[in-house]
Amino acid sequence: MNPVNIFIFFSAILGIFLMSGTVSANIVINEVELNPVNGTPGDEWIELYNTDVFFVNLSGYVISDPTKNNTLPDDAGIEPNGFFLLTKDLSYFSLLLNNVNEFLTLETPDGQIDDSTLLLSDSAKNSSTWQRRPDGSDDWQFRDETKGESNGGSGGGIPEFPMFIVPVLVMFAGLSLAGKFAPLRL
Repeated sequence: MNPVNIFIFFSAILGIFLMSGTVSANIVINEVELNPVNGTPGDEWIELYNTDVFFVNLSGYVISDPTKNNTLPDDAGIEPNGFFLLTKDLSYFSLLLNNVNEFLTLETPDGQIDDSTLLLSDSAKNSSTWQRRPDGSDDWQFRDETKGESNGGSGGGIPEFPMFIVPVLVMFAGLSLAGKFAPLRL
């Protein structure tokens, strides 16, 4: 079989696989404000982060604590490497977060737990939040809030172009770079 035909075949299979929705999304609870500066119940917020290379429809996802569930609506979605904020301004978000020993889970529409937090506590009414640093990592830190923005640190996020695909493309296309470049002479 021609290498170009092999490449087209595998590209089509990959496209069908990605479009079928069978790829598991990697959405995480990225930052949580338990006790805002004004101390007003209901001013708490939760930030979700998409660590994947594709847009994720959040319709049917459920964010919950031990006492209440919130199901995300049909128009909720999150871009690659993007953030989604759950605040009191959203009609479907009604969690009142505990300042001590709060535990949150994020479930997929089919009921699978996609992510959860540690037991979180915040007794001070300040601008510090519990957040993953870098974004999407397993390292939770209590730091100044970065609501809707990167939490900083290194190693977080996704590359603009998934570099692991390059060798696959080269292999399936039958391309060879050997002998294509002249040696650098100084």
